[in-house]
Amino acid sequence: MDFSAKILWVNNQNALSSVINRVLQNVWTEIINLKTGNAFIGKGMTVCPDGSSPPCQWVRKTVSSCSSVEQTSNGQRDLQTKGSNALLRIKTNSLPNHCFSSVTPPKQNEIDFQVQFKNKNSLTRMLLDDSENDQYNQFNGNSQFSVNMALCDDLWTQSGYILQMNPSYVEYSGNYDGIVGIALNGIPIHTGNSEYGSDVFYPKQFGSKVYSHKLIKLDSCLGSAEFSGYYRYYAWSPCILPSGPIKSRDVQECNNIPKSRDGHSILGPYKRDGTLWQPCDIDLCNGVEIAGIYYYVTTMFHPYTVGCWGPGPKKTISEECSNNVKVCSSGSFLKSWMELILFVSILVYTILN
Repeated sequence: MDFSAKILWVNNQNALSSVINRVLQNVWTEIINLKTGNAFIGKGMTVCPDGSSPPCQWVRKTVSSCSSVEQTSNGQRDLQTKGSNALLRIKTNSLPNHCFSSVTPPKQNEIDFQVQFKNKNSLTRMLLDDSENDQYNQFNGNSQFSVNMALCDDLWTQSGYILQMNPSYVEYSGNYDGIVGIALNGIPIHTGNSEYGSDVFYPKQFGSKVYSHKLIKLDSCLGSAEFSGYYRYYAWSPCILPSGPIKSRDVQECNNIPKSRDGHSILGPYKRDGTLWQPCDIDLCNGVEIAGIYYYVTTMFHPYTVGCWGPGPKKTISEECSNNVKVCSSGSFLKSWMELILFVSILVYTILN
């Protein structure tokens, strides 16, 4: 390739990049224009989001987009909505779509971030996504110090830690202190620790955190704006579903389930068979692999939501900031395997007879 050809190639690439960026921006602008917000009227509340006295009325805004630039069969690059290697962007003003009870009126938290959506199975990751092969566990499940750092400290929720696991992560705006993901209705999901520094439901005096034994006041939706002024859930909320999920341009590819800030999906507290997740099912980060795809799950024991950016190792030591801890023991693990073997044996016997 001669010098003039190189210049032409570079100019074409720059022009193409400009077009792609413009298309992406137009798509996002279109979504924002279409989703101007939902008005809500709260009854029986003591304070409104704007600080005024009831009756309350506010506008909840939330939207997601799922898009990627892929190489087509004829060599052209094209904007597509494709979950296999999609860029997921979520924007929300973080206001509830339901009534709430809070001494502190929640302010709008204009959260806006983009991250690669991680919905590939393990085989696909090995073949197509080298970035995930380079991941490493940020914490050690066999070390008391490391387990406490993961499950008793929210430092790992800072963007720098996410970038280690998913370099595609970009924050455009918002306050993300302690936030691990976004619920279906656009409400931020906090870690299972309160701002006092221990389990939000079953606090325990921990380390040098003087007030770690104290409770914060949660409403019936398991949310609060008491400390930061921004409303957030501290566990899987019973109020997530009433008015439907976040609007998305491609529901089938992006999946209508809550998303973590590092790109994984967050599942509810129940497994497919209707039973609750147990400590032997999950890793240190409250994650599980299903059909080769890694998910976070919500549990009825600490840390309740995302415990660290996964995949993580198995936890063998209890964290010291909660009075509601469960650890997978060898006995319970063996019991689970025996139950599985028994189930398979019965199934095989039934088929053969």
